Amino acid sequence: SDFFKVFFVHTLIILAAAIIIALWNYRRLKIFLSSYRTKLAAAFVVVSVIPLILIAVYFKVITEEKNTDMISNRLGTMANQVENYLKLYSTQSSVQSEIICDKAVEDLGINFSVYGNKNIIYSSTPDFYNAGLLPDIVPFKTWYNLFGRGLTKTFEPKKLEGQDYYAIYLKMNTGEQLEIIEVNSQFNRISLPLSDLEVDIFMFGVFSLALIMLIVFSTILAEQISSPIRRLTSATRSLGSGDLNIEVEGNYSGEIAELTSGFNMMVKQLRKSQAEMALLERETAWKEMAKQVAHEIKNPLTPMKLSVQQLIAAYRDKSPKFDSIFEKVTSTIITQVENLKNIASEFSNFARMPKLNIERMNLIDSIKEAVNLFSNEKLEIKFECGDIEIAINADHDHLNRTFINLIRNSIQAKAKKLLINVSTDNEHCLIRVIDDGSGISSENIDKVFEESFTTKTEGMGLGLSMTKRFLESINGKIIVEKSSANGTVFLITIPLAE
Repeated sequence: SDFFKVFFVHTLIILAAAIIIALWNYRRLKIFLSSYRTKLAAAFVVVSVIPLILIAVYFKVITEEKNTDMISNRLGTMANQVENYLKLYSTQSSVQSEIICDKAVEDLGINFSVYGNKNIIYSSTPDFYNAGLLPDIVPFKTWYNLFGRGLTKTFEPKKLEGQDYYAIYLKMNTGEQLEIIEVNSQFNRISLPLSDLEVDIFMFGVFSLALIMLIVFSTILAEQISSPIRRLTSATRSLGSGDLNIEVEGNYSGEIAELTSGFNMMVKQLRKSQAEMALLERETAWKEMAKQVAHEIKNPLTPMKLSVQQLIAAYRDKSPKFDSIFEKVTSTIITQVENLKNIASEFSNFARMPKLNIERMNLIDSIKEAVNLFSNEKLEIKFECGDIEIAINADHDHLNRTFINLIRNSIQAKAKKLLINVSTDNEHCLIRVIDDGSGISSENIDKVFEESFTTKTEGMGLGLSMTKRFLESINGKIIVEKSSANGTVFLITIPLAE
């Protein structure tokens, strides 16, 4: 009993501390409570606890009923023993009834009271009646049961100073007068297999342990069910951010396996379709541009050809207007050459990459945004940064794709841990991406930034080359600072915003 009191008090203290901490971190608590995993675990606990409560109530009721029946039987047996004893000695002896009652208490070891004509005439515990704690007359309900309803015995619950007990009243006819014997559980020790208090303690311990186990196993089960869904959700966010190398891994079965397999197949198809579409768009654009360029080139070439032919004819004919014709022809040719130059410039502009949306942005937020997309991956990502805000001038989408590509490369290199360290000097921001993957072979270090170079079976070799091209467009750079069989370190340098 003392153990469970201490346990209960400590549980309340821990619960109160947990509530205070939860309220202090209200936003995290709100996210935690709204998560699918929490709702699933709560549903498991509720569904399991309701039967437990019903079983506990049923067990308690059955135990109390059996204890009551046992007390009633034992008190009835005691009352019968007292009745037989009093009848025996009252018929065989002329000794006063009080002395016989005292002798019965001594011989039988039973405390009892005797009522005659409603009033108490004897009690083995007279102090309680003299002090007014117990009534010295037969209760009306008892008198009615015995004489109004004609019962020979009545069993009733009682209360003394807030403590519950039971009493049995037995109607006894000694021949001289009608007497009532009262025997109760307050003054007679009745041993039970399990008392009400012991039942409460037992049930509290058993069902507390059961509840703790339910919470633990429900949490584990909810985690197993919700884990693939969270992975799919995270993978969907990564896919939306442009990471087409994402893949949901895991040994799943049933509908979840079909869902993850379908998602991975969809990503592969998107990756293939993107490559094919990009190639088709480039081919279509170049064909259209080639047609336009060919058409535009033909226009100046025709007057140039006619002008040169006119100049040749004037020269052969020794025309006196040769000088004026020469000036006119050369002027025409110069004008048409300038048109060809403009056409070449337009063609050069067409071949350039789309214009970047350069803006002032917080580098730390961009890195955190990329890292959050890999929260459900097996890779452990650690982010070290001394400054709360590092301002740079860059394109948000391109910079985000840069970090996604580097993290994805580490995962594909079988890395278990990844460290992103950010520091600054006077003019630049230095970002080191350090993993413990398989590394880059020495003969490939100089090739990793080349377009179309890849060591992966399904890779296109565009990630690092596009990363390098983007960083150079914002006056930054990326190099392989170190690489071995124990991992790789990429160093990114970006100028700080003024």
